[in-house]
Amino acid sequence: MLLLASVAMMLAVIKLARKKTLTQDLYSVEALSRIDTLCLDKTGTLTDGTMTVEKVLYFNKDLQLSGIISSYLSAFDTENQTSTALINKFGKEQILNIKRTLPFSSERKFSAVEFERYGTYILGAPEFITSDEKLLEQVEDYTCNGLRVIMLAKTSQPIDKLQKIKIENRQVMAMFILRDNIRKNVADTIKWFNENDVDIRVISGDNVKTVSYIAKQCGIKNANKILDMSTLRDADRETFRHKVLTHQIYGRVTPDQKAEIVDVLQAEGHIVGMTGDGVNDVISLKKADCSIALGSGAPATKNISNFILVDDDFNCMKDAVLQGRGVINNVQRSSSLFV
Repeated sequence: MLLLASVAMMLAVIKLARKKTLTQDLYSVEALSRIDTLCLDKTGTLTDGTMTVEKVLYFNKDLQLSGIISSYLSAFDTENQTSTALINKFGKEQILNIKRTLPFSSERKFSAVEFERYGTYILGAPEFITSDEKLLEQVEDYTCNGLRVIMLAKTSQPIDKLQKIKIENRQVMAMFILRDNIRKNVADTIKWFNENDVDIRVISGDNVKTVSYIAKQCGIKNANKILDMSTLRDADRETFRHKVLTHQIYGRVTPDQKAEIVDVLQAEGHIVGMTGDGVNDVISLKKADCSIALGSGAPATKNISNFILVDDDFNCMKDAVLQGRGVINNVQRSSSLFV
């Protein structure tokens, strides 16, 4: 029986490899077959990870934006989908002298660069940069149509005063409207999961209305049940649990909250699968019953995951789960025969 189970799972691993899905643990095939809840990130999973700058709004006519944003982008070595789209638009040449930098954080949702003689510039999520209601209403119009909005602001504060979430003395200089491209055939994959009793939940650091729009386009059930996780940072455990269980789409999620969401779902008896590609996904991937990393993801993410989607193609997940279920069903039938 032990030999039969091992051989069956080994054959499943080989078949998954042919589908561009790398298995790092032989017996994780069983966990993959049993997941009833799948938590997905939006960027790189539902979308193909390529973004384009669709529109730029200027709020200061005298601003030499191309020089500032080009110098800003040159200040950081690491790149993500958002910065890549901006680099394609403005370049990455250091024109201004850089004094200090503050890398992007999933907690504060912005990064900052302090230039010599030009002050400090902040780039990030609008609601974490400004409290101007008219601007935020304008942002909401874009996010409701599935667009990502990034805001550039200037402040008189030095870098070491920007560690807190709320920013004072800020002046909005520009907004960048970016479009994320939905993967081909992802709707068919989501439909298959819906028909096979796998609950899909989307966890993202983006604006929750942007995430909801993408989820609707992909055919995810209850995509209108949205929750802005930034409103739960000081919530007690019971409130957090209730909110998580009554919503399907989570936006502005921090790395710690991702792990807490997995904890809540597991406590309800769900077998949770989790996809991710960044270092900020490591905690939640380790907690999940079955973790799936993207091939282009961070090395730390791939090292701790059970499966790696070599081509970053989420559509492979359908074949992977189907293969896992087939193997486990065969092993169970054979076990009955042995008994």
